[in-house]
Amino acid sequence: MCHAQLLDPTFGDNGAIPNAGANSNSELNRRPGTVMEIQSDGKLVVGISAYNPNISDYNMYTYRYLTNGMPDPSYGNNGVSSLWMGDNSICNDLKIQVDGKIVLVGETQYCTGGICGANQFLMLRLNPNGDLDSTFGTDGRMLSDDIFGPSGVYAIPYGLEILPSGQYLVAGRGQGGKPFAARVNANGSLDNSFGSSGVFTDQNCPYGGLTDLLVDANQNCYLLINEYPNGSGDPIVRVDKLSTSGNLVAAFGVNGIANMSIDTATLASSFALINDRLAIVGRTYGFNYDVTRGFLAFMELDGSASTIIPNGSVQYNITPTNNTRFNAVKVVDGNNILMAGESMELAGGQFLRKGLVCLVDDLGNLSSQFDQDGHMSLDYGNLGTTGWNGYFAMGYDVDFTDANEIYVTGEYNHTPGNTSSAVLLVKLKDVIYNQNSADIDQIIGSNQEVHLVKIVDLMGRETSPQKNCVLIYCYSDGTSKKVFDFE
Repeated sequence: MCHAQLLDPTFGDNGAIPNAGANSNSELNRRPGTVMEIQSDGKLVVGISAYNPNISDYNMYTYRYLTNGMPDPSYGNNGVSSLWMGDNSICNDLKIQVDGKIVLVGETQYCTGGICGANQFLMLRLNPNGDLDSTFGTDGRMLSDDIFGPSGVYAIPYGLEILPSGQYLVAGRGQGGKPFAARVNANGSLDNSFGSSGVFTDQNCPYGGLTDLLVDANQNCYLLINEYPNGSGDPIVRVDKLSTSGNLVAAFGVNGIANMSIDTATLASSFALINDRLAIVGRTYGFNYDVTRGFLAFMELDGSASTIIPNGSVQYNITPTNNTRFNAVKVVDGNNILMAGESMELAGGQFLRKGLVCLVDDLGNLSSQFDQDGHMSLDYGNLGTTGWNGYFAMGYDVDFTDANEIYVTGEYNHTPGNTSSAVLLVKLKDVIYNQNSADIDQIIGSNQEVHLVKIVDLMGRETSPQKNCVLIYCYSDGTSKKVFDFE
């Protein structure tokens, strides 16, 4: 299990919501959690994947939990909103409005354009109690036809943002496998002033999987894409930047498109803004496809690779087999980045997967103040002695509060020897973040007796000031700060 010092024992069962039992919700906390949001009152809304090729389930699920990890009885049926949609429904992203309504995008199976039995576009708006909001779209939902017309088959949204205007930006895989972004009005109609009749389609991308979407302070839109230049083979990471009118911004990269190469094969999963640059996470494969490494890369807002650290990226070798991947990133402040994912170890012919959460500074250095040298394993899988002899726990999303708390959601196998999933939802408390250099400077300026005691490298060895490397300056009042003097 996790390091007990950081788990919040008042949340769920010693820091994690339980599988089944009297304290679980009406669905026994089963199925994977794909994404989560923290409401203004501290309640947690978790989007769910009902994908199961062996069982038909025609509902889209969201779960809501109280601050102590108990199901919220005011939401749906004992904490579960279960809405009839189509088979294999998956929530890919969700956001919470200031009025408490919940907006989500995802996929479900229905017939469109003469195609049946395939997952298609879905966007829903729920009232705070988990029911569909009938004032949005048609009975609370938008389908593929509402975005692309009858030709919009196989379109799936993966990213969602709520704009200050009350409109929504939705992005994902569109027609012909090309990335798209659409701006949707608050009532569920397309904003025809955006792109072409409300939709931007990246015609420059032969085939690409859009994985994330973000909006900057000027309402420009960034799309994170794994592009397959030949329709298959090794992907490359690209970022598109769109203006508020839904057109590529020519000053970004090359005509609005910036490519990034880290290794032979690179898959990006999530990104965020920090200190006026993009922080991108995912995994690389290298030449040996049995070895994956989680990475954090930085891109400047003009589309160029960042020089803030060597090569603009960091790959993390955390486990003995070096198998890690990051699925989500969140920026706490200008000096703290959270990443969630998984680590994998091969044993007995099976990958044993553990959820993973990391805390790094703005240069990608693992924080020595966070559990095991900057990373924590979420070892909640159950190993079987009969049947399937592996186990898994994976982190798909991470979030934080102003009270130094961290939440991670994902999935784990709840029964030994079985791959059936339950929601992984873990709460960490009393998190010690990297101190902001500006805050430390202010402390030092208010107390003239504070002085520099020593300078050490990241291994703790005393050294002198150096160029082009990260050093730690230690002061007489016990504070410290990381310094990178770039030449």
